[in-house]
Amino acid sequence: MGKIDLQGPLSREALKGLVGDKIDSLKYYTFGYFNLLGEKTLISRTGYTGELGYEIYVSNKNIKNVWNTLLKDDKIKPAGLGARDTLRIEVCMPLYGQDINSDVTPLEAGFEKFVDFNKDFIGKESLLRKKDITRKLSFFKTESRRAPRHNYTIYSENNQIGVVTSGSFSPSLLCGIGMGYINVTNNKIGDSIILKEGNISINAIITDKPFYKNGSVKS
Repeated sequence: MGKIDLQGPLSREALKGLVGDKIDSLKYYTFGYFNLLGEKTLISRTGYTGELGYEIYVSNKNIKNVWNTLLKDDKIKPAGLGARDTLRIEVCMPLYGQDINSDVTPLEAGFEKFVDFNKDFIGKESLLRKKDITRKLSFFKTESRRAPRHNYTIYSENNQIGVVTSGSFSPSLLCGIGMGYINVTNNKIGDSIILKEGNISINAIITDKPFYKNGSVKS
């Protein structure tokens, strides 16, 4: 199997020309099977971009044909994972292995709504022992076009208070943006911070999420 992500405000319109009006019934974070170029194809209304979009799961024998057919549409342009990365950071979507991993609890990552301590689940006892968190995933904008990168350290005045997990220049906001773990005692929206790596020093401000608020993901 192969997979192609078709993302953006015009993705439904572009896909409708290939699979028909049935695509209109596909709700956010659901999937269905569609006839795509003569093959029964799984299509999900997902994609890590914050925009309306679809992920198309295609057999190896047909994926080249699907790719070439999609690119015949003037609305569709190829893009790589670097573009996807800027988009998912703009809407504050954490990436597993970078912003979240086995050393991070759901409470630290801001996923409290997925945890119900009234129910039993694997890892509940361990999570209860770590319920009083000392750090939390936070979001920040730089005061310039300079962008932080993974593992930059975060300072408040001369005190190290955290570490950057993701950072990029935002094409939509025209400034640097990022996320990282910051001590809960130094974690107020509007606070000034400094992002450092070697001789690099970038001024930034802790902000709410998402950075980009005009996405079409649920339209």
